[in-house]
Amino acid sequence: PMSKKGGARQTNKKSPLPPLPAPPAAISACAAYERKKQRAKDARVKLNDSIERLAVAISLGGTQSRERGNQLTSILSPPPTSKLAELRAETMQIIADCEHSSE
Repeated sequence: PMSKKGGARQTNKKSPLPPLPAPPAAISACAAYERKKQRAKDARVKLNDSIERLAVAISLGGTQSRERGNQLTSILSPPPTSKLAELRAETMQIIADCEHSSE
């Protein structure tokens, strides 16, 4: 194209402009998202640790129930018609249920 003075107009062939830096709001949102991801990861780790501790506690409870059952079996042997025999049978059933639920 021609300039006002009649000469050929030079086109500006500069290299493309560098990308604009991200606005502060975008940087802030990105940082907030990263913090949120880290909090979620920390929460998952904490949850997994709690689940493992709970599993150990349940297993221990089952073991203790089994041991109490064994002790009761060896200590108590009342006549089959007594009230104590009925209570013993109920107690043994409860202990057996605890053992099965802990597995």
